[in-house]
Amino acid sequence: MDQTERPTIVIPSTQKNGRHQVIPMLPGLKDLLESVSPPKRAGWGVNPAPLDGDSGKRLSTEWVSRIIVRIGECAGVIVRQADDRKGVRVKYASAHDLRRGCALRLINAGVSAETLKVVMRHADFDTTQKHYGAIRSTESAGAELAEKLSHRKFNAFVGGLMGGIEPDSHLSEAESKKLKSLLATL
Repeated sequence: MDQTERPTIVIPSTQKNGRHQVIPMLPGLKDLLESVSPPKRAGWGVNPAPLDGDSGKRLSTEWVSRIIVRIGECAGVIVRQADDRKGVRVKYASAHDLRRGCALRLINAGVSAETLKVVMRHADFDTTQKHYGAIRSTESAGAELAEKLSHRKFNAFVGGLMGGIEPDSHLSEAESKKLKSLLATL
């Protein structure tokens, strides 16, 4: 078993669900965090300055969400097109869309549902299944099928028309006849 230590993220119990959680850090995040000078690495991962400079109050989650949506709007990242017939406005990327996009990338990379549950910090598997269970790109599904099945050789009748996944035997015709006659004597 691999005894390598993996970097983790500690999420305090002050979060919305009230639980203290430790989750694995996605590759690349460690390098990004290490690009921050050591004295600034302590404390909150995102520690914006207070709005008024002296109050010490952090930005609210609602305010941060609005900022992320503004960034999505400026970048032109549209997650839902406007539909005048239905009275639906255009929707730009939000913090939750970034979360959903991360989950989709993990699913398409072949990450298991159990690992996705841990990374997304869901209390139970049903939540993960409900939100991300059937999401997978056709390209990713096709790549998995090709990887899992292309190296196998199937008999046209056993693995093809008749169903099943029995691999085609590699016995010669003479070996096959001999094996059948031996089996018939049993």
